[in-house]
Amino acid sequence: MSKLFQRSDLLMSDITSGVEDSVAAIAKLKEAPGSFMKGLAKDFDAAHETLYGRELSGMEEGKEAYSTMVANVTSSIIEHMNERFYTILSDPVFKAACIFEHVRWPSFGTDRLGLELHGEQQVELLLGHYKTLYGYLGGDPAKARCEWRRLKLILSICVEK
Repeated sequence: MSKLFQRSDLLMSDITSGVEDSVAAIAKLKEAPGSFMKGLAKDFDAAHETLYGRELSGMEEGKEAYSTMVANVTSSIIEHMNERFYTILSDPVFKAACIFEHVRWPSFGTDRLGLELHGEQQVELLLGHYKTLYGYLGGDPAKARCEWRRLKLILSICVEK
């Protein structure tokens, strides 16, 4: 997550997907060990119950304690991530705003229909959410929809040249 937020070309959709991917990766640690524990497992000799040549004791108790610890730690981190980034993970307005990131748009040359349909639902959501403010500022939702469709075509043609 930290490296994600340090990028200079960060987009809103990078944040939403980055948080979701991080939470999913942490959740996977409950089921499968991460790279550090995989490396440690290579140095463990199960036949002789030794680690780096040193004899271990209380193996079963240790396995149980480790499993409990992993479950508690990953659950705690996931809970913290969900609380800290709740808005990013759940706010449909924030996610809808990601449609303005033209680098994620379908290509005009290869998927014109996809481009024409891209973001239509999100524009409706945004127009509904900001209805009062938009109306107060004299905005016309029908004109905004037309401008959105034209903007997608103009930007896509310019970017692909």
